[in-house]
Amino acid sequence: MRPSIFPPTIRSIGQSTLTAPDGKCPRQKRWNDELVPQLEALKKQLLRERKERLIRFRGKCALSSGVALGAVFPTVGGWAFEIPQPPAKEPWRSDATPTKRYDMTDEGLEGTADGTDIVLGLNIRGDGRQDMVKYVESTGQIPRRYLFISPSFQGAQSIRGASDAVAFAKAVRETLGHGLKQYDVHKTRLFFYGPFALAVFLGQHLTSVGEVQLLNIKIPAISPAARFLRVLRGAPVESRNHPSTGVRSARPLD
Repeated sequence: MRPSIFPPTIRSIGQSTLTAPDGKCPRQKRWNDELVPQLEALKKQLLRERKERLIRFRGKCALSSGVALGAVFPTVGGWAFEIPQPPAKEPWRSDATPTKRYDMTDEGLEGTADGTDIVLGLNIRGDGRQDMVKYVESTGQIPRRYLFISPSFQGAQSIRGASDAVAFAKAVRETLGHGLKQYDVHKTRLFFYGPFALAVFLGQHLTSVGEVQLLNIKIPAISPAARFLRVLRGAPVESRNHPSTGVRSARPLD
């Protein structure tokens, strides 16, 4: 069994920062001034003081916070998460062996030739395509392409466990990466509504796809959450000695 880091330090950050006092996603100032610096400081502390790379996370927070959390502790750094995901009896682990020949569906819709990004909708618990397209059109920021990815069936049990979740996260990364390359864009607006553990796993794998804008989905409302950029070798960086995730909040809609 892999050595692990039990969650007291991370849990305290999760309860005080990853979720706003009203239970909603943290606002811009909270992301910039508290969430990202605390997570980055914690990561540096763990790298300095501990050899373990398995994090047992407990607590509740916004789905977008889960994606950002995974981005700070990515799989490429050897990090793994263990997260309870009811109603499963056993926690989900991000280092689980992915399901072989995982069955998923993807659908693409043309946006506009002037678009500068891809809108990625991950339909896990239901079909939210119309709501996503309606929201995007209301902003006037039409993408180059819409891309919708879902398991072979949608619903509460569409991701059956950790192996499915890891396989889905990997498949999303590969499919999105192919789309970005095909349409020569480097930004993604991500709509996700599904299991929290899967949100973290997605963040761990979306570290080589450029800039990702997260959006919270709480039907009937959709709101901008956070934007993160994973800087990797070969990509433009502000400081080659100190690359960062560059997590920051999106500007609120007027």
